[in-house]
Amino acid sequence: MRIKQCLKCNHSAAYEGPPPAACPACGAIYSKVEEALQNGTAARPRPQPSAPEINYFKAAPTAPGSTGPDVHAFAEQMRAESLYPAWRGIVGIFAILGYVVAALAAIGAIVAALKVSWLSGLVGLGVAAFIAIITKVSKEASLMLADLSDAAVHLAANSQGR
Repeated sequence: MRIKQCLKCNHSAAYEGPPPAACPACGAIYSKVEEALQNGTAARPRPQPSAPEINYFKAAPTAPGSTGPDVHAFAEQMRAESLYPAWRGIVGIFAILGYVVAALAAIGAIVAALKVSWLSGLVGLGVAAFIAIITKVSKEASLMLADLSDAAVHLAANSQGR
């Protein structure tokens, strides 16, 4: 086993067979860094991320009885630091409106059952339940999209820092 040291970041990489083309730590191409140093050009320093890197898995506590991080705590921490708080607020408002409409439909169904027929009341309760379920699923789907967007931005930001 041989060692290749990066002349840019001083990382030592062990390898067998042909030497690697790039440093696994900073991504510098070994031949380009060596050529730049021979020509008297200084290698550009590794760019520093503008925001501190956040590793949510290190911050998340371990779930009781498991060996991995508590994914619920992980998700809560990520949502607390969301890049899309306005979207999350709008989704919450629409969810409340959906539940209000479902409650009004249920009240209408009860009134219909008492004044018209039990069948119309039953249909009205089914409609109310359907509205409540659609509201819940729509809210969760919208918040999952925001979670995915947050995660994608954090992954991209962290990969730029390498």
